[in-house]
Amino acid sequence: MKFPTNPEDEARVAPQVEGTEPACDSADRIDNGDPTLPQIDAPRAVDAAQSPLSATPDKTEAISDAKAREASRRSRGAPRIPHYEIVRFLGSGTFGEVWLGRDRRTGIQVAIKFFVHGSGGQWGLLQAEVQQLAELHADPGIVQLIDVEPDAVPPYYVMAFVQNGSLAQRLERGPLPVREALEIFRQIAEALAYVHAKGIRHCDLKPSNILLDIRGRAKIADFGQAHLSSDASPALGTFFYMAPEQADLNEQIADTRWDVYALGAILFAMLTGHPPREAPTLRAEIRGTADLSHRLRHYRDSVQQAPLPREHRRVKAIDRLLVAIIDRCLETDPARRLRDAGAVLEALERRRRTLQQRAMLGFGLIAPVVLMLTMAAFTLIGADRAILASQNEMVEQLGRSDSVSARLAALIVEEEIVNRLDVLKARAADPRLAEVVKGGDQEAMRTLMADFGKDAEVEEFKIKRWTITNQVGTTQANFPWEPSVCNKNWSWRDWFNGQGDHLDGKDQRYLPIDRPHISQPFVSKDKDHTKGVVLSTPVFDPSSSTSQPTILGVLALTIELERVENWLKSVRLNDGFTVLFDNRYHCLLHNRQDRVTARPNQNPPIWPCPIYRNVIENEESGHTLSYRDPVDHKVYLAGYASLPRIGWGVVVQHDRERVLDQIAAVTHRLMRISRVAFLAAGVLISALWGWQFWTLRHVQRMADA
Repeated sequence: MKFPTNPEDEARVAPQVEGTEPACDSADRIDNGDPTLPQIDAPRAVDAAQSPLSATPDKTEAISDAKAREASRRSRGAPRIPHYEIVRFLGSGTFGEVWLGRDRRTGIQVAIKFFVHGSGGQWGLLQAEVQQLAELHADPGIVQLIDVEPDAVPPYYVMAFVQNGSLAQRLERGPLPVREALEIFRQIAEALAYVHAKGIRHCDLKPSNILLDIRGRAKIADFGQAHLSSDASPALGTFFYMAPEQADLNEQIADTRWDVYALGAILFAMLTGHPPREAPTLRAEIRGTADLSHRLRHYRDSVQQAPLPREHRRVKAIDRLLVAIIDRCLETDPARRLRDAGAVLEALERRRRTLQQRAMLGFGLIAPVVLMLTMAAFTLIGADRAILASQNEMVEQLGRSDSVSARLAALIVEEEIVNRLDVLKARAADPRLAEVVKGGDQEAMRTLMADFGKDAEVEEFKIKRWTITNQVGTTQANFPWEPSVCNKNWSWRDWFNGQGDHLDGKDQRYLPIDRPHISQPFVSKDKDHTKGVVLSTPVFDPSSSTSQPTILGVLALTIELERVENWLKSVRLNDGFTVLFDNRYHCLLHNRQDRVTARPNQNPPIWPCPIYRNVIENEESGHTLSYRDPVDHKVYLAGYASLPRIGWGVVVQHDRERVLDQIAAVTHRLMRISRVAFLAAGVLISALWGWQFWTLRHVQRMADA
């Protein structure tokens, strides 16, 4: 549910994708006639050649569409759904209608959105927004999803009803005072920090997507454009709230700094009444350009070339620290922008501390001598304690950051491995595979392996090799074709028997696995000495008993560890590194890969340690400030997380000694500078007070004379 603002200020942009409907143009918003009620975006179907950013559409056509929808609604009457009483109609759009409802069980008012216009296809398009809201249900700063019923006719979902309108409606009455604007800004940043921690980027923050509850607290709404941190599809926002680098139809990973730009633009708008870098001529030029890509490029170039906004500097009661935060958020160069909502909150906290320190300096002017002596004593006595406290604080913050990074890395790797396991199991269940393995037709198996490999490439699963064996472990076929390994027995390999590589019993025969399995790491004997793991699963005879199925062979696929390492590069570690290990304590990835890689004709080494055991056996996640790595025996700050669906674990590590040395060096340098400055200030203030005291005594003596 969204609340509109001035159409000229909220020209929503969205990628034009064949087979979908674009986000609505501002002229297509439906006015329900009551300014206290929510207004609903009404997307309008357009031709494939027409861009949603084209010139202002015919308002007569929009009004006609609205009247047609209103007539259709009246003919149907109020909808009925279990457990909810429909109170009144709130608004409608191309995708459906929004009604105010009351839960009969609790009496709580809710907003219910029904997808009544082409519900089947449109529900599929908008289901992502419901999923994002479900991910963020725990934060009070997000408009909460209460219920969803995709199988109803029509489908609908239920959300919390926010009674006090949107921030855009509040801005229609004019700019906000600095104190009120700053409080709303902080609330948005806190909620957005939770969104970013979940690996989600909103990508369309603006005043109309910020709702205010009855207490005036801000809540973020409309996750229709939200992207995961790994999603590279276009994510366009709203002109003058959208970061310039975001205005691009090419594939690019959604960045938290896009939301930071929008966050700064919202604060700027709250203080000045309009978004930054907005100019009537630029808006007219954008509306006058028909092609979407040209409009985006024109917007991007104009914003990047525009000077840094200065209107907020003239706002009454604003301070330079808050101006600096706004300027950092609105940097056109993303490298100079604050990195995410958490960094914005840290900047606000630094500003708060700085303002408090200024008050202390004022007190110092009242009693300089006493204060200087007291501070000098504390400086000399407590220097080491201050250094230790600052070290502990920084170390704790980095440990928490490593824990978040470890959970994100675990999520990425686990998702990729599970997806490939699902593909493997689906291929193993293919009746064609069981038939050719049972018949022993190697040529047919080679053809089928080639089909599996090509299908996986189409699905963008980069797999090193597909292999099929018979029930005794003899390779029948593989893809890409490698004749040197075919017609050889590999039952001694872990991926076939699930019991580890039997290097001393290669001539013996071992039973095949009876369930999906992930092998121990290995090093291939090819010229590149590829390091990898094998995912394998049994192929059952479909004609055998379901209670005791007959195993015809084993289907396996090989994944290079280099590819797994590439998956982890999306996680920013800031001079740290990631350790990945399996449920048998083999290190798959490590900064010292030379120590963990298997030697020829040897099983890979194992590295049991308390952290590995807790992650694997108890599926624990967290961080530790002093962790001795079993591989290189160094002490690290570490965050760790489990991958419960595949039994692996991940640790994100930073060299503790290096971190402490850096903190100590900076702290000692600052302490030396502060001591010199402190002494100089003390001498100067003492001299001034001495001169003032002598002057007063001299004036008094002259008066007495």
